[in-house]
Amino acid sequence: MAELVSDVVDGSSLSEDWVSAKTTRAFVVKGVNTGTPTERMIEAFTYTGIPITGDQHPATELSHLYVANKRLENIDSQTFKILCDYAPLDATQLPPSETRPAQISVGGSVTSTQTNKDKDGTDIKLEANSTLKLEEQSGLVTKQIPMVTIGFARHEPDAPDTKARDYVGKLNSASFLGIDSELVLCTRISGISNNGGESYQVQYEFQYNPDGWEATVVRIDPNTGVPHKDVDSSASMTKTVDLYETINFNNLNLQ
Repeated sequence: MAELVSDVVDGSSLSEDWVSAKTTRAFVVKGVNTGTPTERMIEAFTYTGIPITGDQHPATELSHLYVANKRLENIDSQTFKILCDYAPLDATQLPPSETRPAQISVGGSVTSTQTNKDKDGTDIKLEANSTLKLEEQSGLVTKQIPMVTIGFARHEPDAPDTKARDYVGKLNSASFLGIDSELVLCTRISGISNNGGESYQVQYEFQYNPDGWEATVVRIDPNTGVPHKDVDSSASMTKTVDLYETINFNNLNLQ
């Protein structure tokens, strides 16, 4: 009957650099005496009590390390050594989970909007010209608005189609990443499977707009196709509207 000897000294190691620690645990399986050589190796490699890829290190001080690689060495025809290399793994490399904190990335991008105001908030107007019989006219221009883009990535067990339908195009109904409600828009949730649909590498993308996502509708002069020259903040000239539904992004368990 096979026997497992855990955490043998021979083959074990521990190292550390300025990024993180790495360690190797060694196990010996004795008395594997049935089956072909390949079958005996498989029995030893998968023997109960030996960690599998993605398992967390049992020591509290090294609990941030996970099994990244396993390898087997023959000692003799019935005795095998299994070496488990532990290293830091991010949420895209660990076994599928929808609750483990995701890998996060932060950057910037721009989005287009139309406005009738300059950088100081002053209405854009073209002056009247009596010589040319031109009346004062408001202007409408396209402006690129900088946005903070927040991304998450995680290895998950299921396709994210339901999440995409539920969350994309909606704002945060509650504080998210410390950001107040209705300031973060979910712009993308997508997944790709490299194993025939058994699990998915899922990507999440959000945009943060500190000014909010409300839209201001400005009365357009039908004769000119631009904002009316007398446009002001009165209800007959402008109106601020909510365009997006809200949902609690915290239910995605990304942090």
